[in-house]
Amino acid sequence: MNRLPSRLLLALLLGASLQAQGAGDAASKFYDDAQQRLEKKDVEGALIQLRNSLQADPRMLSAHLLLARTLLKVGDLASAEAAFDEALKQGVSRSEVMVDLGQLYIALGEYKKLLERVNTNGVPVGSHAEILTLRGTAFATLGQKEPASK
Repeated sequence: MNRLPSRLLLALLLGASLQAQGAGDAASKFYDDAQQRLEKKDVEGALIQLRNSLQADPRMLSAHLLLARTLLKVGDLASAEAAFDEALKQGVSRSEVMVDLGQLYIALGEYKKLLERVNTNGVPVGSHAEILTLRGTAFATLGQKEPASK
């Protein structure tokens, strides 16, 4: 008699696992379609598909990152900032977004926020020059000539 509840539990766990796999498959299909739409310059369609992907799987880091970068590219800065924040919250590596965040904060005129959040810590050496240039621009705009020249 004790076997029935354990079998039921096993069936429920298997069903939940299959449902999660189905959501991941759907998210991947939406994401792939979004990439194809971006290649064809269909930005609005790509944004819809990226949002569909994240609705299907809110933990899909690549979709978070592509959504944030696409919003930045089209100039929807407030939405891009929210998308980058969510991507970081979901676990996207800081090193993946430091240059993007720097560009975003320059575009927003948020120079202090750039200096607080954007740095070279843990970022590949290949991105250091661009990050340091963004930081230098922020310092110069704030009238801090000495740190800007460094």
